This record gives sequence, structure tokens and C-alpha cells, in this order.
Amino acid sequence: KAVGASALAGNTGTVCTAIGVSAGEDNTGLNVCAFGSTAAQGNSGNDVMAIGLEACLLNTGDYATGVGTGACGANTVEGAVGIGYFTAGAGGAGGNTGTGLTCIGYLAGTKNTSGANNTFVGRGSGDLVTTAGNNTFVGFDAGDRPTTGGSNICIGSNADTSAASTTGAIVIGVGITAASNETLIGTTSCTKVTLNGSAANVVVNPGNIIRIATTKTPSSAADTGTTGDICWDSSYIYVCTATNTWKRVAISTW
Repeated sequence: KAVGASALAGNTGTVCTAIGVSAGEDNTGLNVCAFGSTAAQGNSGNDVMAIGLEACLLNTGDYATGVGTGACGANTVEGAVGIGYFTAGAGGAGGNTGTGLTCIGYLAGTKNTSGANNTFVGRGSGDLVTTAGNNTFVGFDAGDRPTTGGSNICIGSNADTSAASTTGAIVIGVGITAASNETLIGTTSCTKVTLNGSAANVVVNPGNIIRIATTKTPSSAADTGTTGDICWDSSYIYVCTATNTWKRVAISTW
């Protein structure tokens, strides 16, 4: 079925529907739905859904879904999902060739070329990634720094890695960055982190060190406190042994 000038003109695929000027023109794929001017034009992939101007234009991958202007344009692999303006490698050189790509949001994953198993959700998320794989970026401009760095997780507005080649970073928060193999949770103004339900201002390092980053001196043995609280200053380590009940032990050099 064709509606629009040149819709399905030159088409050789079967079970195809095209609505819009040149939608599905020169298509050779089977089971193709194209809605929008030049949507799925030149497509050769089977079971393709293209909605929007130039969506899935020149796509060759089966089971591709492109929704939005240019989404999944020139994609070559099966199962790619692009929802939003020029998502899923549509803005890169030659289109996407990376498998397992899901991009949702304006320019999400727009330059992805061979990066595999990437998931980008949010405006501008993963918009510079080219060859890196196994990245998950969720949030406004989340992970918009990496290009070749892979296996990163960035969740939150402007949550990012510290460099284009960073690998293995986990970032959960707003406006913060992490280096390779570093996990960072919070915001630039975060003052407390709760782990497993136990409140603590702590840094856990590899090996056998836990760092309580700042000093605190209870005003008295009856100062406000919750059982299990631990703090320190230059002279004592303090432990809250019951509600509003503190004990301390002196520390010295040796």
C-alpha cells in the first residue's frame, strides 16, 4: 500500500506500507512500514519500522526500528532501535554497524559506528561514542564525553566519565565524573552517602582500608547520636553505643 508521490516507487519487497513522499522508494526489504518523506528509502532490511523524515534511510539491517528524523539512517545491523532526531548512528560516518544498539532521545548515540551493546536513553546521551561498546547511559547528556571508552555506566543528568577513553566507570548522580574503574555516587554538593541502609560519610578503598573523610567531635558523652555511629578527631575515636550515648578511646603515635 502506498500513499504519496513516489511512495514505494521501484519497490520490490512484499507486504510493505509507505505513506509520504518517496517513502519506501527503491525498497527491497520484506514487511516494511514507512511513514514520512523518504522514510525507508533505499532500505533492504526486512521487518523494518520507519517513522519520520529519512528514518531508516538506506538501512540494510533487519528488525530495525527508527522513529524520528534520520533515526537509524544507514544502519547495517539487525535489531537496532533509534527513537529521536538522528539517533542510532545516523549522524556518524557511514551509519551504525554495532550490534545491540538502543538509542532513545535527541541525538542519542548519533555517532555510534561499531560500538556494540550500547544503550543510550536521554537527550544527547552517548552522542560522541563511536567504537566503544557495552556502555549504558541514562539521562540528559549522560555519557556525552566517551568516544572509545567502553563498559561504562552513567546514570543522571550530565553524569559522565572523566575522559574520552575511560573504561569501567560507574557514575550515578548529577554533574559528576569518574575515572576508569572508579565508582562515584552523588552530586557535586553531596555530603552524605548511605550504603545498605547504614548512614556513613566514608570512602571504601580497594583492600582493607575504610576512610572516614572528615573529623567530628561529639560535644559531650550525651551528644546526639545513633547506635553504631563512629567518628574521630586528632585525639580520640568515638563510638555511639546507645542512643545519645558516646564512648571514646584515646589514640596516639607509635
